[in-house]
Amino acid sequence: ARVVHDRILLSHRKATVDRIKGKSIILAAQDTTTLSFTTHRATEGLGPVGSDYTLGFFYHPSLAMDINGVPLGLLTARFWARDGKEPREKESQRWVDTVREVREVVPQDTRVVVIGDRESDIFAVFAEAHKSGADVLVRATHNRQLASEWPDLAAAIEAAPLLGGLDVTVPRGHESPERQA
Repeated sequence: ARVVHDRILLSHRKATVDRIKGKSIILAAQDTTTLSFTTHRATEGLGPVGSDYTLGFFYHPSLAMDINGVPLGLLTARFWARDGKEPREKESQRWVDTVREVREVVPQDTRVVVIGDRESDIFAVFAEAHKSGADVLVRATHNRQLASEWPDLAAAIEAAPLLGGLDVTVPRGHESPERQA
C-alpha cells in the first residue's frame, strides 16, 4: 500500500531537480500516451481509451532535458482512466497543469521551455505560461491573431527569416519510395 505513484514520482522529481540545478535553461517535453490493457481481463480501474472497445489508461509525463536533448528525468506525470459513463472532466487541463507544475518545481533561476504538440495549442496553456513565468513551444494548430505588426501567426511565419534547415531521409512507406525532405 505504501508503493504509490505519487511517492515514486516525488523521489524521482527530487533527483531530476538536483540535476537541473545550475543549468540556465531546460526543456520540458510533455505528451500523452495511451496504455492498452484490453487483454488483461483481471485488471481493475481501466476505462475506454479509443473509439473501439480498447481498455486501458492514459499517461501524461513531462521529461526534463538540457538544451542538447540530454534527458534529466521526469518532472511531472499523471495517470487517468475514463469512466465511460460519466461526462469527462476537461482532459485538456493536463497541458495547463503541467506548465504550472513544471515552473513550480524547477529552480526559479532556470529558464523553462515547456514543449507540447498541437493538442496543447489552447489559450489556457499560453495564459498559464505567462502567469507562471514559463516559456512554451507549441506545435500550432490554430492561425492565432497576434498583438504585433503581423495580423496572425501564418503571416508572421511567412515574414520570418529562415533560421536553419536539416535534410532528413524519410523511409519508404507502404506505397511511397524513400525520399529526402
